[in-house]
Amino acid sequence: MRVVPTRVVIAVLGAVMGAVAVAAGQWGAYQGALERNLDNASEMVLRDAGRLSRASWDAYQSGDLASLEQRFAISGLDRNLTALALVESDGRVSVSTRFAWKGRFLQDVVPHLDRAAVTTALKARKHTLQVSDVPVGRHDGRWIAVFEPADLKETVAQPLAQGGLLYMEYDLAREDAEAASVARSTLGALVVALIAFVVGTLAVMHVALVTPLASLATFARRVARGELDARLEMVGEGEFATLGASLNNMAARIDDTVTALRTREAELEKLVHADVLTNVGNRAALVEHLEGIGPERRVGLLFIDLDRFKQVNDTFGHAGGDHVLREVAARLCRIAADTGRVYRLGGDEFVLLAEAVSSEDALVALADAVTDAVGRPYTFGRRHVWLGASVGASLCPGDADWPGDMLRNADIAMHAAKGSGTGQVRLFHKDLLLEVQDRARMDVDLRAALANGVLTVHYQPLVRLSDGRIEAFEALVRWPLPDGRYISPVQFIPVAEQAGLIVEIDRFVMGRACRDARAWNEAAGRTVRVCVNVSAAHLRSADIVADVRAALAESGLPGEGLEVELTESSLVHDVDAVQRTLLALAAMRVATVIDDFGTGYSSLAYLKRFQVSAVKIDRSFVMGLPGDANDRAICAAVVGMGHAMGMHIVAEGVEEVAQREELRALRCDVGQGWLFGRPMPAEAAIQRVLEDGERPHSPAKEGAPRVEIAVR
Repeated sequence: MRVVPTRVVIAVLGAVMGAVAVAAGQWGAYQGALERNLDNASEMVLRDAGRLSRASWDAYQSGDLASLEQRFAISGLDRNLTALALVESDGRVSVSTRFAWKGRFLQDVVPHLDRAAVTTALKARKHTLQVSDVPVGRHDGRWIAVFEPADLKETVAQPLAQGGLLYMEYDLAREDAEAASVARSTLGALVVALIAFVVGTLAVMHVALVTPLASLATFARRVARGELDARLEMVGEGEFATLGASLNNMAARIDDTVTALRTREAELEKLVHADVLTNVGNRAALVEHLEGIGPERRVGLLFIDLDRFKQVNDTFGHAGGDHVLREVAARLCRIAADTGRVYRLGGDEFVLLAEAVSSEDALVALADAVTDAVGRPYTFGRRHVWLGASVGASLCPGDADWPGDMLRNADIAMHAAKGSGTGQVRLFHKDLLLEVQDRARMDVDLRAALANGVLTVHYQPLVRLSDGRIEAFEALVRWPLPDGRYISPVQFIPVAEQAGLIVEIDRFVMGRACRDARAWNEAAGRTVRVCVNVSAAHLRSADIVADVRAALAESGLPGEGLEVELTESSLVHDVDAVQRTLLALAAMRVATVIDDFGTGYSSLAYLKRFQVSAVKIDRSFVMGLPGDANDRAICAAVVGMGHAMGMHIVAEGVEEVAQREELRALRCDVGQGWLFGRPMPAEAAIQRVLEDGERPHSPAKEGAPRVEIAVR
């Protein structure tokens, strides 16, 4: 920004003042010319009057008018004198340089020459003045002097003693022209001074205001465009210079701040797109990368979920878990060094995006390399830990029309692989997507069925093999459709577990089973138990004991009429908590049954540690009876062990008479299956209890019958 130097302002103002001084001088000259004209007129009048000597007046007095006229025409009078007349007291011109005036009244030849009027008019004019008491003034473009005797005093008084006048008329046109020329020069000088003043003022304003403001505007536009390195060029001193320096300082600070912010923004951008723990890309980076890949490019994606990682955190703490995650990321990066990039989505989930894969076989081979690398041992201190990896694979184009769909497809395939066991690889196919969509729809429908009371409970009888009497019923949840068909529990129970609805279903079945059990017990006059599984999620919850107590209290069923079934797998998580729960149930006289014995962990330690009243032999061991020797040996072993430990033995899946007879021969206590009855509504179960009560009671089996509750 260029600021006006002080010397420039002083020079401009000096020039303006000089022009004004010239104009003032011209005006003074004009006023001087006017004054000189007045002075000259007075001097001319007096001088010419004096030249009219006494001899002239003597000639006039003697009557020698010719001589007097000649005297009037003598040289020496002012060249500007145009008329000279001697006026008698009666107003007639007796002697004049203008012969046409002679003998005429002066008022006729000079109409305006009324003494009083002329004197008054002359004195009223601007340029009227009195010189030696002689009225001299400018009138009608001429200078006129009118002498009375008293005015001429002794010089020329004698001829005018009788009251006459001496009339003198001068033409000062040249002097007036000179004065007008001076006036014009003065006006020109004033105009020049005014123009100089305006131009100088504009120049000063332009230099002092317009130029700095234009520089400021240019500076502001550059800063607005983001040119933070813009600076004002400072010249001179003054307020604008101070303002410009302040703006430059402010711009420099803003530039430094923005530079720091951009550096910080780059760091934050890195944090936004990078996993802090493993230093690989995160979900945001993966999504951004996938969005930038066109559908025509052939890429593969592996969705990797670590198996048994929770055990690492539980055993070594989060520090050990973080160490393992960093090592997993490093191993994946070595695999992807020549094929793609690695991302961590969170927790123990990783993605390997392969951009150089040509076929499904190549993608599966890459997935196998991942499972091998992840499956090698990890060292933490002096200890070793082993993990597995479930991998879902997706290819585009192929099973995904767009790269963004690969992440969803690979996630679906990964969950399918995880459901098949540890260390598995599944390639996505459209049937998996249909299954996921079906589960999603079933999730919505199941929630509506629970809310609207659509679910119901059916009961399957458990019969004593010794006499055929009904000892218990197993409660089975059913989902009826409007057309009379039922959705199989095999379909919706897994959905309920994934959706977190299984505990709510447990509560519903338990409450309904307790109410129905009391109803048929009152109708039969004896206790008949019911059988249904309690889910592992419900067993691990803090509400299980309260829920059982509430179901018993609301239904009025005594605790010994209720028996809960647990799968072997549900007992292995937090054994101490499970034991506390079973002890609390036993305190309410509610017994425990292990369901599907032999298919899970089948640890004899559980039978010893937990207070178990009965064991159910899984149907997979009953189906081979009586011909399969291995199945018979297993059944015989379970029966013998259970009886030795004081437990009842129940055989599931009894569908043939031969199976019943074989189990009876093995001294199995109770049988359950289609041979004894299919699942039925509560009304039909009550009728079966009433019909069963008409049979004679066999003393072969003493003791109160049981009610077992199971959820299917």
